[in-house]
Amino acid sequence: MTSLEYAQAPVVGLNLPEWFSENSSDCIKVIDLGGNIVHMNTPGLRALEVDSAGSVLGSQWSRLWPEASRSAVLAALREAATGTIACFRAACPTAKGTAKWWDVKVHPVKAADGSVDHFLVVSRDITDLQQAHTELQAEKEIMRLATQAAGLGLWRYTPHLAQFDFQNNLALDIFGLAPSCTTLTAQQTLHEHIHPEDQERLQAALHAACAESGQMRFQGRIRLPDSTVRWMEMFGRVHRPADDSPLYLLGTVADVTDRKTVEENLHNAQVRLAATLDAGEVATWTWDIQANHLSGDRNIAYLFSLPEEVAANTPIETFLKAIHPDDIERVSARIQQAISDRAFYQETYRVLARDGKYHWVTARGRVEYDEMGVPLQLPGVVLDVTLQKEAEEKLHASEERYRALFESIDEGFCIIEILYDADGQPADYRFKESNSAFLIQGGYEATPEKTVLEIFPDLERRWIHLYAEVARTGRPVRTQDQVTALNRWFDIHAVRVGGTGSSLVAVLFSDITERRQNENDLRRLAFSLAETDQRKTEFLATLAHELRNPLAPIRNGLQLLRLAGNDQETVARVREMMERQVTQMVHLVNDLLDIARISSGKVELKKTDVDLKNIVATAIEASLPAIQFRHHDLNVVVPEEPFPLSADPTRIAQVIGNLLSNAAKYTPEGGRIELTLHREGDGAVLQVTDNGIGIPAEAQSTVFDMFAQVKANMNYAHGGLGIGLALVQSLVYMHGGRVAVSSAGSGQGSTFTIRLPLNKTVESTRHVGSESQPETAAPFNTRLRVLIVDDNEDGATSLGALIELGGHEVRLAHTGQQGMEMVEEFRPDIVFLDIGLPDMDGYAVVGKIRQLPYGKKLPVAALTGWGAKVDRIKTTEAGFDHHLVKPAPLPMIEKLLSEFARKKAT
Repeated sequence: MTSLEYAQAPVVGLNLPEWFSENSSDCIKVIDLGGNIVHMNTPGLRALEVDSAGSVLGSQWSRLWPEASRSAVLAALREAATGTIACFRAACPTAKGTAKWWDVKVHPVKAADGSVDHFLVVSRDITDLQQAHTELQAEKEIMRLATQAAGLGLWRYTPHLAQFDFQNNLALDIFGLAPSCTTLTAQQTLHEHIHPEDQERLQAALHAACAESGQMRFQGRIRLPDSTVRWMEMFGRVHRPADDSPLYLLGTVADVTDRKTVEENLHNAQVRLAATLDAGEVATWTWDIQANHLSGDRNIAYLFSLPEEVAANTPIETFLKAIHPDDIERVSARIQQAISDRAFYQETYRVLARDGKYHWVTARGRVEYDEMGVPLQLPGVVLDVTLQKEAEEKLHASEERYRALFESIDEGFCIIEILYDADGQPADYRFKESNSAFLIQGGYEATPEKTVLEIFPDLERRWIHLYAEVARTGRPVRTQDQVTALNRWFDIHAVRVGGTGSSLVAVLFSDITERRQNENDLRRLAFSLAETDQRKTEFLATLAHELRNPLAPIRNGLQLLRLAGNDQETVARVREMMERQVTQMVHLVNDLLDIARISSGKVELKKTDVDLKNIVATAIEASLPAIQFRHHDLNVVVPEEPFPLSADPTRIAQVIGNLLSNAAKYTPEGGRIELTLHREGDGAVLQVTDNGIGIPAEAQSTVFDMFAQVKANMNYAHGGLGIGLALVQSLVYMHGGRVAVSSAGSGQGSTFTIRLPLNKTVESTRHVGSESQPETAAPFNTRLRVLIVDDNEDGATSLGALIELGGHEVRLAHTGQQGMEMVEEFRPDIVFLDIGLPDMDGYAVVGKIRQLPYGKKLPVAALTGWGAKVDRIKTTEAGFDHHLVKPAPLPMIEKLLSEFARKKAT
């Protein structure tokens, strides 16, 4: 029964009724054992956008699939033929080109005798599901990068399990967990990682969020495995299903240790200030570092048991004598450290005061430097933290310490007064005082009694209203925002000074513009790295594809040669095919090596004076087989006038050949390619135009980038690695030229334009390649003893066979030790030696050969896959006479053997 007859016959063994297949939304087909479609339901025809059932019935089912999916289709048929249901998922466009993904099940239908009679295939359209999966993965990656850039860890807490899930590595780091510990019960987390004093607060916060507020904010301490304590801050929100019971708590965690340290330091400073107001006197001093003299006020004189006139200006050693002997070394070291580290100086120690008692004092200061970084002076304060002073002394000490603290902090600080209009609305604010860091952090000087609108008339009024709200309510504000008038970002903390009704506000701020810029740079870097990784992945996949293309016909050719026997016509045809494929692989490897050399700056141009027309002719001659193979119409328009050029003819020919090959690849059979050359000013303009598949507008800006692939053309049958045009651009730039591309879009063809600077004179131009044509040595028939040492047995055997055809005697060795034994036994006239050997490398072998009396003058040629300049230098230094790069051309080997044969004969 023929396939078409079978299509009209009832489907034997089919367990599903016909009405089911016609009413199903799936594409249901019956496939015979030969893989032909003999039946397809109507919904299936619609799903595949097939206008006529006759166009698919009787055809091979696997032929409806793209080449990339056919292996899966055929494998499913083979598996179903064994009686097993086969399944696979793959992409297959419809007859009208609509992209779709399918979930396919191949059911074997058995005959009465139990053998498989035919196949029932059910294909389900899962395009939307596949797209959703792709988008979900992209969103997950965006979330990962965003949380990583923001320094946030992700966690999830399940109330009914009392269990934490840690969603990213940063959360694990913050909680001090190992990467493998992604899930912990709440009890384990509390007792093993949360500080004991904070455990109950965390449990209460979790309970309140799940039972009442729906939100959670918690700040506590984490004990790391090395016993250090870090502060962390957790934010969370409850997610509930329809029945309103808490499903889970999802949130973030951040390490806020640095922020807590700053807050604690500020709190400690406030505590010290309060203690000073209550119990101490402030004394000031200035140490002239260059003169090594210290000047202090009368309080310094009292504390250090010195007369006031002496304390006003005296060598520092005089003051050091009053310090307790147990503290003197520590104080001196701390001062020197503050000078060398440019750090804030602070130290507490004991001094013998005028009352004959040791007083505990705290000294603080900051070193001042000149523009060359030379330390000039160290001004500071000394606080008596031992004796209670009278009320006026405490007030004086408090004012002095406040001023020292006010000027010593790195953050900008000011006190402002809110000004109101006649209607009682905030209209401006006036600066009352500010510290020296204000100018550094704010970028302008807060002149006392000046209003901000006098300084910045264009300041956004929201800042005035923000500070007015702080004064009105008494609630502090902490915010990070941009001041547009300054084009800078600030971290701002504002608090009211005084009680209710006060219009004074203290503002502490720091410039975070650079930090914000770094965050933006980090996000851009993350995007750039992702894009680079994507290009690398596409390049590796394309490289594998490009290497497999020539390897398949080469392998097939070997089989044909084995089967052809003495059929000379078949042998000749297969040999030509294999030579073409090997040439293609060599061209591919050479392009990769050229790109590597250019990227590392190791390409050296061999410039000479040539006529660009001759280079064009050479490039056309080399590219003509590919153009003729696809039946393209090549039109060349080159004027008769000379085009004198100082260039490396081989490299320029490579550039033009790449453009012609590119045009041949991406122009359908029978298309048109045009090459034109003309003068434009002092330069030459060469254009290669085709009517091929064209380049989309969005891809034209990146078509010359390394590994760039036009997405719409990546499945094109003649695609490449995305390095050819990058190589063209690099070589043209090295010759002082420029290259550009233009295209009206997909299907509209493309034009590549090269501009090269011409010489002003034409007398010195020569024909391309006249100096670099390979010299073919006349054969010399003296028989040589040739030793080949190579661990690649196939390569060594084939090379040895070729050399034996030339009438020479050949021995083979596959390790360095075998090579050494063969040198002493065989006494060869020349040795071809591989570098990479299993027991010792070629450098060691040639060294041992040179130690033999017979081997000092024995010609040794390196046979290696490494051909860079540094590799040739290395082989020469190791003692090799010649350097051949695999696969070494037979004419080169014949020439080398002929030279040694001539030397031996003479």
